Amino acid sequence: MQKAVLVIDDEPFLLRYIETVLKRFHYEVFCASDGYTALDLYQRHRQDIGLVLLDLTMPGMNGKETFQALRKINPDLEISFMSGYSDEEIKSLLPSNHPNPPKFLAKPFCTETLIKHLRSSPEDA
Repeated sequence: MQKAVLVIDDEPFLLRYIETVLKRFHYEVFCASDGYTALDLYQRHRQDIGLVLLDLTMPGMNGKETFQALRKINPDLEISFMSGYSDEEIKSLLPSNHPNPPKFLAKPFCTETLIKHLRSSPEDA
């Protein structure tokens, strides 16, 4: 069964776009515009959420801090960073021996790329 997606991004337009696309493809979606709200949503709905799409650069609690906090709650949670940074730049932010490393979705992306990314998820297999 397909699990819900938690989308975390501080750009309101992008957050609405991703939510609209995912709902059109029958995903349940939770949205947060910052890391603190995302952690609260995850704590309340963790049994439903199987994947997190996480913006790397956000004010307040940034993507790396949010990633670390989510992984403390659930080390096996599938997380994908969304960023204009390259995959290599993102990998440099995490320890090289990090278990269960995040996936990466390069911004900007189109609807087809977003859905392909989600369908490559073990949660959606």
